[in-house]
Formats: sequence, C-alpha cells, structure tokens
Amino acid sequence: MASLLGCRLSTRIAAIAPVSGLRAGLPSSDNPAQPDPSTCRPTRAMPIVTFHGTGDTTNPYDGGGRPYWAYSVPTALQRWVELDHCASAPKEQHIATHVTLLRYEPCAEGARIWLYRTDAPSNQGGGHAWPGAAIAATAANGTAPAQAPLNVPSTEINASELMWQFFKQYRLPTRPAY
Repeated sequence: MASLLGCRLSTRIAAIAPVSGLRAGLPSSDNPAQPDPSTCRPTRAMPIVTFHGTGDTTNPYDGGGRPYWAYSVPTALQRWVELDHCASAPKEQHIATHVTLLRYEPCAEGARIWLYRTDAPSNQGGGHAWPGAAIAATAANGTAPAQAPLNVPSTEINASELMWQFFKQYRLPTRPAY
C-alpha cells in the first residue's frame, strides 16, 4: 500500500516506508518479472526507506510469489532508482549481524532510497515481519512455543525508529500561491 501511495500521491506524501512490500507498480502483463511502467508514475522524486528480509515467503525477496509479488525486491528497487534519478550503484553498509543498509543517493530533488535488508531465514528475523516489533514469546497457556514461529521480526533494528529518523528529513514541496 505504501508503494502504491508513492506512485499515485507523490504531491501529497513527503516520503514512504514499505515494510516487506516494496513495489514500483503492477507486474507487467507481458513479463510479470518486471513492473509495468504505466502503473507507477510519480510526479516528483519519492524518498523511500524500505525494509525486507531475504527469508520472506509471503513476498519473496527474489520474486516469484503470488501474482502481485511476481517481480523481485531488487527489481522494484531498481525501478524506483530510475524513477528518482538516483546514483545507480548503492553504498552498502553492514549495520548489524544480519542487516545490510543499501543506500541509493544522491537522487533528484534531494530524495534518497534506503533498503534495510535482513539476510536471515523467516524464523530468525528475515521473514514477512515488522523489524523491531514485539512478538508473543509464549503460548496462550504460558508455556514456550514448541517451535519457532515463521516470520519472527528482526530484533537487530527497529523499523519504526528508523522510519521516523528518515521521515523527519522530508517535507512536501511548497505549492505556489494562486
């Protein structure tokens, strides 16, 4: 949903932060492994901070999920890099044991695109989950679960805090007075 809003409401939203859901339009009907350029046409560069685990089985990092998740996160990222006219090669920074920050900057109009990638299986923080979110550590009867649940949030970063740090750097361009 955040990606869709970035595509369609770029004059009303200062920045977006998709979690386990970076998209750059609908999959192309001719080649579902690529986004359809006609379905994402922001009118200005959109700052993006996004979070995705390589062990995500709901929206697989490398693509191939349900039809709307057909293309990969790197493909979506590359399309946004093109839309925002960013430097093509990311700067990589390992910020935790399983987390790498990929920064595409500079981009047009002062935008930046940052991906926090968690390289771990889904039950170790790399799944379809909000990094830093608390999860129930015990079953309803107060005992420990028999097995680790899928899509355990990463505890190495806190997406909410990182989003706020990113968002507070951006404002919508001022509109001319009429």
